Amino acid sequence: MHLLLEQWRQYLTEQQNITYAENYINKLFSYVQLDQSERNEYKTYLDKYGWPKAAAAYAKAKNRSPDDLFGEAARQKDATQIIKNNLLDLKKLAQTNTNLKNAIFLLVQHADKDQNFQLQVLKSGIFPPPGPVSTDDQNFMYLHDRLTCAKFKQQIFGTQNGCACSAIENIQKYKLVNFNITPDDASELRQTHGRCK
Repeated sequence: MHLLLEQWRQYLTEQQNITYAENYINKLFSYVQLDQSERNEYKTYLDKYGWPKAAAAYAKAKNRSPDDLFGEAARQKDATQIIKNNLLDLKKLAQTNTNLKNAIFLLVQHADKDQNFQLQVLKSGIFPPPGPVSTDDQNFMYLHDRLTCAKFKQQIFGTQNGCACSAIENIQKYKLVNFNITPDDASELRQTHGRCK
């Protein structure tokens, strides 16, 4: 009887954990949907007004501060906390769920006000670094360059507009996490993005 009760408790705990995970994952997906909807709408303002007038026009139309152009401050804060609190579980789940991995990436990359968080996620390994010549997972390169652009005004992979490309012989100096890359590998990867030659 004691064994049966223990198994029942374990089953209930597992079900609660599954429900909890489903809830926060669904929340992350809803945040991404709102985030992308806002950015797609903003693109029409960019096409119509150009930069920087688009930001002012969009903020006025949405009755928002330019500091929270997409109305995402509260969502971003909550998403950041969800990801921080569940990073190890999310890493495991993202290994087999590309949609989840991409959703996490979109939310993390827009958390520019919390670069320590972005670096924590980059270091977690949720986005694997590039292999010797190419990779099918661009998230690591985009997030790494986003952080190095903010920190050093330099990038390794050439994924970011408006940021200088480090000299190919200096890439080791700008690595934020330990990963293997040679100057030749970096040159090959840069060719795919076209911003660094």
